Amino acid sequence: MYILDAVDHSGSTAAPANRKWTPEQAWLLIRSLASTPTLRYNELLLNDTYKSGGEFVLQALEQAELISIVSSSNGRPQVIKPGKPVYQAAFRQLTEDKVLKA
Repeated sequence: MYILDAVDHSGSTAAPANRKWTPEQAWLLIRSLASTPTLRYNELLLNDTYKSGGEFVLQALEQAELISIVSSSNGRPQVIKPGKPVYQAAFRQLTEDKVLKA
């Protein structure tokens, strides 16, 4: 799974046709989850990056197992956390990478 755009041998970028999120949306989640173990679902949807089709994008990222959406007892999405426990450390490492940070 490519989170960001893949670069082919000719140097051009290519987004996979079946990906339903933008690199900006994925990177915002990675940066946010690197610094805190959970995010509030409704606060993330208020971010400009997720204003258009945000719930659909978050569901796609959950299906890709990048994140996990935890629902409250009444079934409403409440919290977003990394898809697997090891992803928290991986997200932190990605955000500390000087090339990706630029």
